[in-house]
Amino acid sequence: MADRFSPAKAIGWSIAFVVLVLVLTGLIAFGLALPVTGSAAAASGWLGGSGPGPVLLQSLAMLLSTALFTWLIGMRVLGLSLGDLRYRESHAVPGFGLGLVAGAVAAGIGLAIAAVVGGAEWSRDTGTAGDYAGTVASTLLVLAPAALAEEVLFRGVPLVTLARTFGRGTAIVLVAV
Repeated sequence: MADRFSPAKAIGWSIAFVVLVLVLTGLIAFGLALPVTGSAAAASGWLGGSGPGPVLLQSLAMLLSTALFTWLIGMRVLGLSLGDLRYRESHAVPGFGLGLVAGAVAAGIGLAIAAVVGGAEWSRDTGTAGDYAGTVASTLLVLAPAALAEEVLFRGVPLVTLARTFGRGTAIVLVAV
């Protein structure tokens, strides 16, 4: 386990980690989008879109970039272990299940509030159960890597490094900002 870091070191390495991950993510995503779209302008436009292709490509590029800089900065420079980063927990499966349930409950509460307060409403359509299952599966296939990428980017090296210096509560606030 790495020692406590000075405030300047914790903040500096956390910012460097996030910036380097984002820069490398952009370079990887652009490099992969270029042959798909045929030109730099088209690649830039495509990556700026919100379709499933660009979202999935950028998510996978971010996961790759985060893994690289977690190893390089987190493990090699700062001396963090996988245990320090909470990547080897005996409670990973129950924790994942709890996270899924908590996310589903939060989404359900959000939908209920939108319906009651915001005037949102559900409407009938002609979709089958298979249509709905396919839509849910494709949505999860695209959005799950994006959510995972965001979590490992901010809750990995930056959160652990800042928590060592300022405490977990303060670190969560700093990472959220």
